[in-house]
Amino acid sequence: MGVKDSISARLRKPEGFKGHPLFADDRGVDPITDPMCQIRPDISDITKLTYNLHVTDFTKCGVLKRNVSEYYI
Repeated sequence: MGVKDSISARLRKPEGFKGHPLFADDRGVDPITDPMCQIRPDISDITKLTYNLHVTDFTKCGVLKRNVSEYYI
């Protein structure tokens, strides 16, 4: 059985930026509720600028794997 790729990261949007992070390749993906393409607010951050990214399906989320150290979202 092969290893399934995934990626997790903490994102911080610039102060004053009003939008929320999303997956640009598929705006139909709801990053708050989708189990495979997640960008969820960090509820412990009182500034409300930090998000937790977790991707378990690269194709669905529009993530391209170029090599071991680079990912494009």
